[in-house]
Amino acid sequence: MKPKSLRYKLFITFVLLILVPYALIQITYFHKTREVIEEQVSHLNRDQLINVKDDFNKVSIGALKNMIQLDQNSEMERFLENPEHHSTEEREIGIQNFVAQIKQQNMNSQFLNYILLDTSGNYYLSFPEPSHRLKLDEFRDIYMCEENSTLNWRLHEGGSLFSNTSSSKRFYSLCDVKQNDEGEEYFLAISLDIEEWLKSEVKLAWTRSNYYIVNTEGELIAGTNSNYRIPYKIRTQVIGEQGQSNGYLDEKNSILFNSTYLPSSGWYIVSRFPLDMFLGDIRSEEHRSLIMILSITILFIVLTYVLLSNLTQPLKQLSRKMSEMVRQNLRYRITEDKHEGEFLELAQSFNKMVDEIEMMIANLKQEEKQKQAIQYQMLISQMNPHFLLNTLNTMKWNARKHGDEGTVEISKSLGIILEASLDMEADLVHLRSELNIAKAYLYIQSFRYQHSFQTIVEIEEERLNFALVPKMMLQPLIENAIYHGLVHTKEGKGIITIRVYPRGDELYLEVEDNGVGLEYAKQHKDSTRRGGIGLNNLRERLRLLFGDQTGLNLMDLKEGTRVQIKIPFLLSVPYKSREGVPCGK
Repeated sequence: MKPKSLRYKLFITFVLLILVPYALIQITYFHKTREVIEEQVSHLNRDQLINVKDDFNKVSIGALKNMIQLDQNSEMERFLENPEHHSTEEREIGIQNFVAQIKQQNMNSQFLNYILLDTSGNYYLSFPEPSHRLKLDEFRDIYMCEENSTLNWRLHEGGSLFSNTSSSKRFYSLCDVKQNDEGEEYFLAISLDIEEWLKSEVKLAWTRSNYYIVNTEGELIAGTNSNYRIPYKIRTQVIGEQGQSNGYLDEKNSILFNSTYLPSSGWYIVSRFPLDMFLGDIRSEEHRSLIMILSITILFIVLTYVLLSNLTQPLKQLSRKMSEMVRQNLRYRITEDKHEGEFLELAQSFNKMVDEIEMMIANLKQEEKQKQAIQYQMLISQMNPHFLLNTLNTMKWNARKHGDEGTVEISKSLGIILEASLDMEADLVHLRSELNIAKAYLYIQSFRYQHSFQTIVEIEEERLNFALVPKMMLQPLIENAIYHGLVHTKEGKGIITIRVYPRGDELYLEVEDNGVGLEYAKQHKDSTRRGGIGLNNLRERLRLLFGDQTGLNLMDLKEGTRVQIKIPFLLSVPYKSREGVPCGK
């Protein structure tokens, strides 16, 4: 396809208006959907992380309360300080009942291990005994606990103590070493199995995230997946200042990390959630959509090429036919029976256009012949007015020679009128020139009717002298005022008023008389005159010059008649002669 061809332009238009918006809408839709899901999952993950933090604080506080109860209970103190004063069965039952009682107060007690060792070396455990019996010093080493130590949490290795109980390597514990009156020592401790507790939190969470407890250095303390280590780059993003919770999205692996700070221990709980659990289907759908868009694009290109070929082929044929028509001088037609639908209408319109062009050319040739004949007749007819003008000038000089000034003035006025009628080039003249023609005509008519009427000219502004008006426009109006108005007046002197004024973009010219009026003139119409021809000719001339922007109205007054003409206000700036006097036609 050529870049400037119609087929190419239509193809590019379809691609830009259909395929490109469709592809952009699909890509934007999946992108926005992914962003919304990521935001919602991140929000829910943070909420869940806060719940894990709250559960950790609850189990820690519960363990601390249990430790205080064990440390301050007098019955436990008697059993552990002086075990020889009680039977073995009594001690075991008493200790088991008390431990069971305080465990009921802690909802997470299944992850707490209770250890008590009396002064005789007998120990009481809430979990299965280790494979070999431990001594007090070994307990001290495991728990890193000294005599009369404060109740502080300690992170330690489980060693062989929990080998038969848990696979966890580290425990979070409270311990205390006390003495009886004889200086013999006994031991109390409560240990939290952190990894097992974290795994239980994962089972309760709907997102199935992996949780990790790390210190401020990023060292792993416990985790639901002990084989995973948080990369350094991610640790620096999620572990911030103390008390600050951060989030980070590993876009490469589509993994969402969130963290929250544990003030009681100075640790962080970090959640690791693979977004593929939620976005996997969306990505698959996105890939399928891209494949579908690509397939649609290929199919669209093929179908568009075929359709545009069918569409543009008749247009190409029409172009060839038009070239053939030019070569054969319009003696060519398109065969209509080979087309249908819109192309049939196009072929019919083409043939009709050729017929009309032939007819128009024939009419133009005929009009040109007529125009040439008219111009020839006009050249012949202009010989007589020129002869009359020259004869008139001869009469004027002869009358002046014999002192007949009246005849001289009539000859001058008639010369002005004849000269204006001989000028075929100008259709519009300055108002000043048109008024000179009107005054010349009025002088002749005034002389004829023994000066029985006078003329008044009213021009609203001086600049109107250079307004453009149709040539010989006022003469038929003045003639109409004399023959249909003033000649029938029997009393008083007749008055003809010529009035010119602008209104916006329009110019108004009025000729008014104080004659008998319209009604009387119609009733006493002179059958020897061709009434109305002058006004009708003037109306047609105005229409040809100005179209719908003009108007001619007759108004019956109380005394006389007014003829009003409306034309566009066209003001011609006058040029000046060397002496500074404005000149114009």
